[in-house]
Amino acid sequence: MRLDSRPSLLPALLGCLLIFAALPSHAATPAWTCALPAPALWQRVTPLGNLLVCTQQGLHGVDVQSGKVAWTRSELAGADEAACSEAPGTPYVMFSTGTAVTLVDPFSGAMVYDSRQAQFPRPDLVQPLFAAGCVVVCGTKPGGDRTSVLAVDMASGRTLWTRDGLDRVMAAVEAGDGGILLVTLFSVHRLNAQTGAESWKGQTMAGADQAAKLDKALGGLLGRVAEAQVAKSGFGLWFHPAPQRELFMLAVESKQEQTQVSADGRKTTTYSDRTVYNAYRMSDGALAWPQAYETPEKAGMVLVLDQGFVVASPFGDVNCLSFVNGGRLWGTRGRGISMRGTPQTLMVLPEGLVAVCGSENDAEVNVIDPQAGTERFERSVRLKGAFVTARKVPAGMLFVTTREITIVDMATGQPRFEKPVATGPGLYAIRGKTLFSFDAKKKAVVRVDLESAAARTVEVGRLEFDGGEEATAIEIRPKGVLLTSAQNLALVTPEGLAFHRYYPAPQDPGWVRALNIAAGIRAAYIGTIAGMGAAMYTTAAMTAKDKTVRAVGAIGGIAYRDLTMQAGAAAKEFFTQAARRYKATEQARECMFMVTETSRENQLVQVDKNTGEIRERISLRSAKKPVYVVDDVEGRIYHLATPQQVACYAF
Repeated sequence: MRLDSRPSLLPALLGCLLIFAALPSHAATPAWTCALPAPALWQRVTPLGNLLVCTQQGLHGVDVQSGKVAWTRSELAGADEAACSEAPGTPYVMFSTGTAVTLVDPFSGAMVYDSRQAQFPRPDLVQPLFAAGCVVVCGTKPGGDRTSVLAVDMASGRTLWTRDGLDRVMAAVEAGDGGILLVTLFSVHRLNAQTGAESWKGQTMAGADQAAKLDKALGGLLGRVAEAQVAKSGFGLWFHPAPQRELFMLAVESKQEQTQVSADGRKTTTYSDRTVYNAYRMSDGALAWPQAYETPEKAGMVLVLDQGFVVASPFGDVNCLSFVNGGRLWGTRGRGISMRGTPQTLMVLPEGLVAVCGSENDAEVNVIDPQAGTERFERSVRLKGAFVTARKVPAGMLFVTTREITIVDMATGQPRFEKPVATGPGLYAIRGKTLFSFDAKKKAVVRVDLESAAARTVEVGRLEFDGGEEATAIEIRPKGVLLTSAQNLALVTPEGLAFHRYYPAPQDPGWVRALNIAAGIRAAYIGTIAGMGAAMYTTAAMTAKDKTVRAVGAIGGIAYRDLTMQAGAAAKEFFTQAARRYKATEQARECMFMVTETSRENQLVQVDKNTGEIRERISLRSAKKPVYVVDDVEGRIYHLATPQQVACYAF
């Protein structure tokens, strides 16, 4: 660490110069070992904490409490690790091998779905319906050109029912009383989840029923042509349920073509966007509004509040549509609220709806009173960086982005700071009425009193990490503030720098890959916990292509405490496990894991956050490549001590 300090702090700092400490002799003792029937090819920890090990004899689920092999799927023997992934939004593990896709329940080992038996080479949609206890799978059969749907029992994997000859399926959601809504390109069906029996069928847009009759007379030709045209055009359909009002809303987006002929006979074709919003009753599929809400733009973000459907247009206009008649409720004469920039986030707090417009580089934020339909601040707050979160604190409304932090007076709408407090992604922490932030540019820790909005720098000089690393996380500890990166940790106290430790990483970055994956899963749980008290809708959930972002979405989609009571018997274990792991992340951890390189070997070490010293270590001496996986939520390391033995270390 390179540390520029003031002379008055020199004696304290001399006592905590960087020490490349010799590793202690205390080797970790495994909690259990598991003998495998064949050498392990790979192992993986799922977001819900299941340990999977693949050998040439099958895919094995290992009980993480006892170390016993709980189940084996022999048909997945020798499966490529690259073919294994988490099915987004579900607790299942997905294997994509050639033209086959299978879904496995990591708790019981049940084969929930096998595309070879269902005759779907690759499903377009896999949607678990937890209260109904089934999984809806949609796809196209070989040689077919229309969509087929099947429902699979979540516990046994048994096919409950199938439907063929449908338009492209856009969504499948639970509708209460054992029913589901199946939304296709041109129609909406309410079905019995267990039998597939249809209660009613509605249309997604005007004229769809007449088109369906003509399509049937033409042997499905019209539907195939329509789907082909939809694939080429800007057509889109979004489904937004409001179960508390027994309603759902469809947003249908399309492009309008207009051709003009000039005086000299030349044709000019222009295209314009159009979106139609309409609400329907879940009970019978009938229209709930006398007139649709139309906008000359692409579909916007939609959030369901107690007052109605909130729609944020791509151009920054925000309005609320009445559940009763679709009337516009916000702004002067229902004209809505105008903000600058593209809507990024809608977040519900007790103080109102936080509306965020902007980009990854800047954000414009305001708080809307949902009852009055007015903005609480006369002028929106402008911030640098992408919006992260907002919360009420004694000094006002706290806003955090990836670059800065500010507090706004709720009465006047004025910032409480002369200049926002600088921060970085993941570099702020709150405990009680105090916030700490790390200024990544100045390399300084800033303390903010959330009652008075007073901010001051903790005087320890510039905190530079070694190994070319930057701080990636901050944590409030009993004695001070801990800053960490992959291989560095430093504790800053009111008296100065207590310690800094750096443990060099192996030259091959593959050795730390398992730790990075585990840290990402833990961060996903913590992030979901942070949003438990506030509903948030963000464009990232709709557009994410990054695998890590999708993994976060998968966890957020299944791990809610209140769903434990709603889930069917087969799904209760999923939610019980998710809730337990949530609780584990709420507890402060006393250590962190690192892989470090010594002159003799690579070692996986447990580092004490209070001292920076190594507590325990696991030797990776005999391994030519990484042979461990980490559950960073519950503090477990699974190490292949030999090719046929897994050792679990519980910390």
